[in-house]
Formats: sequence, structure tokens, C-alpha cells
Amino acid sequence: MSALSLMCILIAIFAIAMYILLDGFDLGVGILLLTTPREPERNEMVESIAPIWDGNETWLILAAIVLFGAFPLAYSILAPAFYLPFMLMLVSLGFRGVGMEFRVHTPFPRFWDGAFCAGSTVAAFCQGLVGGALLSGTVTVSQGQFAGHTLDVFTPFNCLTGLTAVAAYATLGAGWTHWKTGKRLQRRHRPMLRAVMFIFLLLAVLVCALASTTQAVATMWRTHPASMVLAGLVAAALWATAFLSVRTGPDGRPLLFSLAMIAVLLLGFVFIVWPYVVPFSVSIDTASAAHGSQLIVAVGALVLLPVVLGYNAFAWWVFRGKVDAAGRR
Repeated sequence: MSALSLMCILIAIFAIAMYILLDGFDLGVGILLLTTPREPERNEMVESIAPIWDGNETWLILAAIVLFGAFPLAYSILAPAFYLPFMLMLVSLGFRGVGMEFRVHTPFPRFWDGAFCAGSTVAAFCQGLVGGALLSGTVTVSQGQFAGHTLDVFTPFNCLTGLTAVAAYATLGAGWTHWKTGKRLQRRHRPMLRAVMFIFLLLAVLVCALASTTQAVATMWRTHPASMVLAGLVAAALWATAFLSVRTGPDGRPLLFSLAMIAVLLLGFVFIVWPYVVPFSVSIDTASAAHGSQLIVAVGALVLLPVVLGYNAFAWWVFRGKVDAAGRR
């Protein structure tokens, strides 16, 4: 593997990880939005993510650009394989944007809150669906082309990972609400935070148990058992710390440890599928574009990364602090 290919794939992995970690909690807020019956409290939840939610999606665009420019073969395989989940996700993200804007300009805010909630849930499910397909090696490749069916992605295991992604994002969203909203809403959402964390734990354990029966994960258990056990123990410890910190410690601790737990799980996912960019058919070397194309992508991404990071940091700094019951900072 060339150094340029390694740099490009690491940039893509970093962008995807940043999207999951940063956009995950605002998707989670949307998933949980209708669990709060009072409109002022829903306003408080939405206002907590309003200044940053659209900037978080920049990471998804960056990952797609790097994949298209640096690994065109992988892009040409994954796009038709995941056509339906990708289209559903994009439409759902559009629903989120429309719901965010229309809820404050129409006499029917609950309808648009429902659109925001539905868009967030479907987008999270589609992302988990794609992750499950990559983990299980569902994508069928023949002679460098996608040789399967568009509906192949909708297997029971992949749908289970979709539900797990919804629960994971809901956990991050509940942790975000616990950190950024006032004491009244925080107290009301503590049982919700513990409930979604417990649901996520059950689904994640079930996914891990079923994944261990696949050839790739079983091989990883045979060749690197210590690493797999260590990753599981660290993730479990972080989950327990986040769960126990709901009632004690700083308000942001459940979110912090939940983010760390998701990061460890993402590292485990990358460890399992490495060095494939289309698991388990097309390697990074095979999918790599010409040197010049990868150089352009790498230079462009390295220029954009500080800009995107700076924008995110600036937005977080300007809109730091809690949101009050009226949705004001």
C-alpha cells in the first residue's frame, strides 16, 4: 500500500468518524424529539443543536469526495450496492432541514417536529444498515463490478445493525440534551437517557454475538483474540461509566463517555475490515486511483480539514452554554 493511498483512506475514515460522533448526537436529538410532549421543551431541544447541526454534515460530504476521487472503483461498487439506503438517507436529511426551518414558521410545529423526528430516525437506520452490510460482507463483487441486487442490503442482520445505530444515536442525543438543556428538562430526560443506553447495550451485544458467526469476524477472533477482548472490555467499561454518571458528576460526562465508547467501537470496526475498502472483496490497493488523482484529493482534503475543524470549533465556542426553557442561550 502506497503512502498516498494510506493517507487518503485515513482521511476518509477520520471524516466518517467525525460525522458519526458529531452528527450522531443531533440525529439523536431528532430521534427523541417527540418523546417530549411540551412544545417549549421541544424548542429547547432543537435550539440546543440549531447552530451546529448543518456544519456537522460537512464531514459526510468530505468522506464521499475522498472516496470518489481517491478510490473510484470502490465508489462505483458501493454506490449501486447501497443505492436505496443512500437515497433514503439523503431524503431523510432533507426532511430534517425542512422540519428545522418550517417548525418555527407555521401554525403546525408538531407536524414538522414529526418530520424532523422521522428524518432523523430513517437517516440513522440507513447508516446502520450500510455499516452492517460492510461488516457482514453483503456486497457481491464480480470482475470489479457490483454483481448483487439492490435489495441485498436488507438482510435481518443489517436491519438489526440499523436499529442499533438508531439506539446509539439516541444515546448520544439524550447525553447531549442532558448536557446542554436546563435542569427541568434534564431531570425529565434522565430516565430516557438510562433507557436508551440500556436498549443500545442489548442491541450492541446481540449484533456482536451474531457478527462473531461471520467468516471475517470469526477469523479476527482466531488471529487477534487479545485485541478483540480488549476492545470489548474498554467499550463495556466506558458504557458502564456513562451509565453510572447520569446521576452524579458533571452534566456532560454521560455524553463524553458515550462518545468515547462509540469511538472504540468504530476503531474495532475498522480493525475488522482492514485493509478492504469494499469488505471483503476489494482492497485499498486494488481500489486506489492513479497517483495524480490521489495527490489532488489528499492536498485538497488537507487544506479543507483545518477549515472544517476551525469552523466547528468556532461554532461550539460561540454557542457554548446551556439553553433555557424558552429556547434561548
